[in-house]
Amino acid sequence: MKESRDSMLIENDVLVVGDSGGFQILTGKIDWLEPINILRWQEANCDIGIALDVPPVSSVNSIPDSSFVEKCAEKSARNYEIAERNRRSDKLILLKPLQGTKLEHLEIWYNNTKSIELDGYALAPKPIDDPMVFALQVIFIHEREEQERTHIFLGSGLHVIPVIIYSTYFFKSVTFDSTVPSTYGANRIYTIFHAPTSFRIQIPSRRNPPNIRRLPCDCPVCSKVSYADFCKGENDAVGLFVLHNLFTFLKYIHVLDALCDDKDLFLQYIESFCKDETTKAIEMMMYYEEGHTTIECYKKFLPYFKFSRQQSLRQSRLI
Repeated sequence: MKESRDSMLIENDVLVVGDSGGFQILTGKIDWLEPINILRWQEANCDIGIALDVPPVSSVNSIPDSSFVEKCAEKSARNYEIAERNRRSDKLILLKPLQGTKLEHLEIWYNNTKSIELDGYALAPKPIDDPMVFALQVIFIHEREEQERTHIFLGSGLHVIPVIIYSTYFFKSVTFDSTVPSTYGANRIYTIFHAPTSFRIQIPSRRNPPNIRRLPCDCPVCSKVSYADFCKGENDAVGLFVLHNLFTFLKYIHVLDALCDDKDLFLQYIESFCKDETTKAIEMMMYYEEGHTTIECYKKFLPYFKFSRQQSLRQSRLI
């Protein structure tokens, strides 16, 4: 299989995480992927690989029923087992995805896959904008597995990144992926992440630009170009949006990472700028650190989960 790392001139000091493409199968973008072929590509190109799974969702924000979770977990377990039997490289860190929004779904997935000996679990929280699910998956797997490393999928939202940063208290090494800089860039959104609430500017074409003359940023991108450059044709300007957004995104992560050394200060920052569910997610992780079980944490903080709030809203409308 063609090696991509060399052709893309990726140096050895760059950590490469290779996903498997399970979500592409589920959404119908790809009919089928061969687990062994994926593994060979990961061994040739990646430092961390994600075993092929079958996500039990139809979108990144949907919640399935337990029977569908069971079926997907069984199919995923077979793929994990194929990867386990066919490994050739001891250099690749190979993680198996953990799927589930509710505690009972996590237990179903874990019970179907725990016996397969890969190098730990990667966390796949959904909905991707619910900090509570991110926190739940962290404490769930920490309670059951002695793993030093994890990868967290789609840690994009400004309100979930604090949970990912705080998870470094549970794992020695945490990586995560994000599409925020590129997605915003493709939509010509210019981010200003001085606070998690963030202020964003929509910069359209030259036919209808905002009435500003200077860029409100001095990052390495904005200091070299003008506002007019961001107003150019779509293909010309998208790269500028992406690079600027990436810089502000990393700056936000740096602030959180530094503040996380002091838990009280970190929580104060989150309380000041993030939505209430982010604060509750951090508090749930702290509650777990005090010695409470995952089940106890789940029951105590259940009202703050997005699916629980939506259910309460539907019930109130029926009254």
